[in-house]
Amino acid sequence: MNKVLHTAFAILLCCAATPGCSTPRQPVSDAEAENWVRYLVPLPKSIEFVGKMTLKTSEIAIEPPKIESDTVDQAVSELTQALGRVEESAAKTFTLQMVVGGTEAEQLKVLKNSDQAYSIQPLDQDQGLKLVALTPRGLYYASKTLQQLIRPFVQNGQVRIPLVKVRDWPDLEDRGLWGGDSGMNVEWLAERKMNVIENISWRSVEKDGRGTSGPKPFWEQALVEGPKRAINVIPAVLHLEQVSGPYPNGLRLFDIYPSLKAKGGQEGSICYSQPEFVGVLTDWIIALKNLPNVTDVSVWLAENLHGQGGCQCDQCRKVDRTVLEFRTVLAAWQKAQEKLGTKFGLRILTSEETRPSNKLLFAEVPPDVKVWYYDSLLTYTNGKEPMIVGDVLDFIKRGGWVGPVPNLSAFVRLHHPFTSPQFAYYRLQEFVESGCRGLLGYACTGLKINRFLVEAAAEWAWNSRGRSPREFAVSWAVRNGIKEPEKFADWVELHGAVAWDVYGSDFPLSEKRHFPGPIAKRIREGNLPALGEVYGPFRGPWGQIQTLEQFDQDVANENRALRIAREMGIDEFIYETQVVDGYIRALRAAYDLGKIVRDGKVADEKKTAASKLLARCIEALQQSVDSLPKWFEAVTGAKPEQLESIDLVEGTISQLKELGKDLGLEISKS
Repeated sequence: MNKVLHTAFAILLCCAATPGCSTPRQPVSDAEAENWVRYLVPLPKSIEFVGKMTLKTSEIAIEPPKIESDTVDQAVSELTQALGRVEESAAKTFTLQMVVGGTEAEQLKVLKNSDQAYSIQPLDQDQGLKLVALTPRGLYYASKTLQQLIRPFVQNGQVRIPLVKVRDWPDLEDRGLWGGDSGMNVEWLAERKMNVIENISWRSVEKDGRGTSGPKPFWEQALVEGPKRAINVIPAVLHLEQVSGPYPNGLRLFDIYPSLKAKGGQEGSICYSQPEFVGVLTDWIIALKNLPNVTDVSVWLAENLHGQGGCQCDQCRKVDRTVLEFRTVLAAWQKAQEKLGTKFGLRILTSEETRPSNKLLFAEVPPDVKVWYYDSLLTYTNGKEPMIVGDVLDFIKRGGWVGPVPNLSAFVRLHHPFTSPQFAYYRLQEFVESGCRGLLGYACTGLKINRFLVEAAAEWAWNSRGRSPREFAVSWAVRNGIKEPEKFADWVELHGAVAWDVYGSDFPLSEKRHFPGPIAKRIREGNLPALGEVYGPFRGPWGQIQTLEQFDQDVANENRALRIAREMGIDEFIYETQVVDGYIRALRAAYDLGKIVRDGKVADEKKTAASKLLARCIEALQQSVDSLPKWFEAVTGAKPEQLESIDLVEGTISQLKELGKDLGLEISKS
């Protein structure tokens, strides 16, 4: 045996025979490093593997900083749990040294959002790893990264631990969700370095005129657990045209303050020229600020006045309605700070109602107020078009703080599968590149259903230039124990693009809208839109499909995706693909059928072809309807009691059958 090899072999034997001895540093190949980082979400800005060691978990010491912080305590606790620690050993051969502040953290101050930045470095002589941050939140994120690197490789009291150099920070300052079940998924969101949850609070006005407010029961625990995990839990006052009651005590705002009732305008509108509402809103803001761990309060401006406008009194008509509303909010916030004797954050949320006045509104917003950019008709679409344009973009360029509120689900209320990293990547690239500072996504139908899309948003909100959509799909498959990650990515590349074309065209949501109207009605009237045609914010039924070539490619690609899904053998993805496959085939058949129907009639010589197309459309939609509840059960483990999605598509099938009857078509299988 070669003398050098013999010596190295003897050292290894000695270590194996000596209690408490760990293996020396070993190299990490490029392939191993590539696979290792797939367990990370989000991907750090910079990570280098300089080696690895196999240690007994009992030999690893965790050395926290000497500061009092629930977030630091949580970081230590989670790191301990990740190691699967059961027993301690007197011999400590490897130390995880945690540092907050000091000279070692100074280098992080040059980084964007440096309060969340961190670094990880090996200690000299492979004696451990040093986790460094400027704040407890940054240290929590360092701990998260290390947890994800070691958790998959803990077994039988041993751990394979990487010797890594990491330097990391987020692109967006705030990353999170509002509403839905976000408040009940603090741990899940924190694992992905999301740091904001916003939820609407209840509110009331008592007989004596005092305003009261507080958290809804399902997110009370988030107020306690969120801050431990570096999550800012923000209570919100609902859209102001919707806050007049009735309240739990049976009263309405206008019962107690009749002078606040708007003169004309939409029902529920408030006269902001009267001073009493500032006092009520101040009470609500104070009550929310006094909740545990609250640092910011959010107030949502009026959402929809249905063309009726706000108060029409002589005083209110002198000032733009949105501007007057915002001035009221600003006055209430300032008064709340004076009463509490402390400063705290204010966020406002825009809407489609504020859109015509956004330029005027943004001119009034002071630098210390943050703006959530919401506009339901524009931001709640999955269409492939920019969201950050016009007045919003100008405000950002002037230094305004903006966080958009996009869909992170297929639709707002319709339960549908949407595994499309392409969509999330597109959205987050725009947000980061345009200078947005935050993200407040809406996973309306729940995190379990939308976990892929929300995680993808978390990925690129932190590191917009890290992984490609395919690389993210591979990493997601690895983290979720899918046996063939590359095959899963093949499926995602095909299916995700087609699903985006379908949902980005608002189908089947467009079936419930009067404009542009259901497919069967448009075929009957002979006025189906052209490919790629949109009607302002309305994109149905194929506004994201520009050409017949794209249409036919989508049909072919989803057929290929279905074959791959069946090869993977995972029910959730088989049923998801069947849903979208049915939709894209139905749309393609409907498009051709629309070319045959003229003035509500079909020529006799074309009835056979029309019958086949109609049958093809109905069969495809029936596949989607049959697959939706199966997909839902595969994801949630529960049978759906009733899905509006199913009712909607079944309605479309009924309308198409009625159309066929009126056109004298036989609905037989094509």
